[in-house]
Amino acid sequence: MNVILLDDGDFFAPGLAFIAGPRAGHMINVLKKQPGDRCRVGMLCGGLRSAAIRSYRDGGVELAVDGADGESVPPPEPLPIVLAAALPRPKTFRKLLLCAGTSGVKEIHFFGAFKVDKSYWQSPFLEPGFLRGLMLEALAQAVDTVPWSVSFHRFFKPFAEDVLPGLAVGKRLLVCHPSAESVAASPLGGVPAVVCLGPEGGFTDYEAGLLKSLGGELISLGPRILRTEYALPYLLGRLF
Repeated sequence: MNVILLDDGDFFAPGLAFIAGPRAGHMINVLKKQPGDRCRVGMLCGGLRSAAIRSYRDGGVELAVDGADGESVPPPEPLPIVLAAALPRPKTFRKLLLCAGTSGVKEIHFFGAFKVDKSYWQSPFLEPGFLRGLMLEALAQAVDTVPWSVSFHRFFKPFAEDVLPGLAVGKRLLVCHPSAESVAASPLGGVPAVVCLGPEGGFTDYEAGLLKSLGGELISLGPRILRTEYALPYLLGRLF
């Protein structure tokens, strides 16, 4: 954790918060903070502030938060992209979400495709409790406070025809496809975009053709075919 995230439920009085569980354990066992020391905190959906440790009690940490009257530092600016990705295998799903979240992607859509195994939709990683925990982990890592939104779309065609056009309004639609002739090379310079990643093995010809017919620009990442969890940070680095 590079920032301790707080929400309204952590405050028991104006400017005074109490945290327990993993956040308190991190401060005590990893950061080795002592009463009187200071730490950086972030208000969920708000700004970044500083806090002083008042005491350890009841297995948790009591904090005195500066700037409780509204003074704070804004979190980092989000990336101007929407990520649309074919649902990957569960372990890759977790890595992809953490990469997207720590990079500043705030809107994420997972969809089904011909090469998406049906068993992936049964993963416990898709449960709301797991997703919230992963989001908080990503925000604490990236010193961010703005939550992401994650949506799931079981079938490819309804997503492509009914949802994707709305997402792409005013944005470039970039479709990563290994056999595409155009290579992603130029930074977008802040231009908003929808980045669409296919499943392992790539989109089928039908899927790629439908995305192209909707205005998608088919791009590749070069001659090397990368795993999904490597393709996303590679692409974000090239585009931004």
